[in-house]
Amino acid sequence: MAEIGVKRVSDLPDQHAFNMLAAKYGGVFFVPGLIAGAGADVEQLAIFEGDAICGGFMVQRIKLKGIPTISNPAYHPHCSLFFVPRSNDSESLKRFLEAICNWLKKQSVKIITVSFPPEITDVQPFIWGGFKSAVKYTYRFPFDGAEVLSKISSKRRRLIKDAEKNGVVVEHCGLTELLEGLHFSGQSKGFAVNDAAIAKILSAGTAYNANVNGKTIASALFVDDEKSRYYLFGGADRNANSGALSAIIYRSLCDAEMKGMKIFDFEGSMIPGVELFFRSFGGNLTPFFTIAKAPWWLSPLLRWKGKSEF
Repeated sequence: MAEIGVKRVSDLPDQHAFNMLAAKYGGVFFVPGLIAGAGADVEQLAIFEGDAICGGFMVQRIKLKGIPTISNPAYHPHCSLFFVPRSNDSESLKRFLEAICNWLKKQSVKIITVSFPPEITDVQPFIWGGFKSAVKYTYRFPFDGAEVLSKISSKRRRLIKDAEKNGVVVEHCGLTELLEGLHFSGQSKGFAVNDAAIAKILSAGTAYNANVNGKTIASALFVDDEKSRYYLFGGADRNANSGALSAIIYRSLCDAEMKGMKIFDFEGSMIPGVELFFRSFGGNLTPFFTIAKAPWWLSPLLRWKGKSEF
């Protein structure tokens, strides 16, 4: 049985083979614009069985309050783990996950917190390797032939219809309009919007704005792969029409259905207010796993800071 290991793609003499597999099986989060938007410290990793590439994933090295940390890349909902399909998937998957676990344990960082796509339901190798695991949730809206609007809650439908009655127009937009909407949220919630990163991500995405008489009051950014559309982020002017962001998401849902998508993924949130907003669009609650590791003396502080996976 061939040995399984993990290697940095940047260390490979020929990266073309990995890039081809990542484009085919890894989905939209391996698109250069999304990786560039995440920042310079993203590492793409190839999983090898012998000399053959059989999968890959991504992580990012950051400083969390000055502490060296490995996490999901910025603006990515998970580590984008993918595998090349094979006949003995369940047996191979265990060995591949063990290889990822061993690689993570060898890294010279204090904190590790990595999420996996919802399709990865086996985190036993990480638990056996000393990691903790936590279940988090996203909402996934399936396009199954039912009318999109019929799945949305009655309250959310009223907000969408009221927005239209009040002159809110939803259109595709460029960077300027997208940033306007995102800055509304940044200002109200006290965080800075990285304009340069958003510009890079937009090259791989689709943006909409909601406007009244040409003035942007909300905007949002989405990215697509062959089967799914993902809601990355959005923002709205809290002093303007309360249904503007809802109208954008509804338009994006309808467009995704027309494009033949199978799933609309809200990327989830464990924040109650945000969860309620996503839930109102009628998607299916979908669990995914996060694994985490930190020194014993640091874990209580991380939990106190809201990092429940520790």
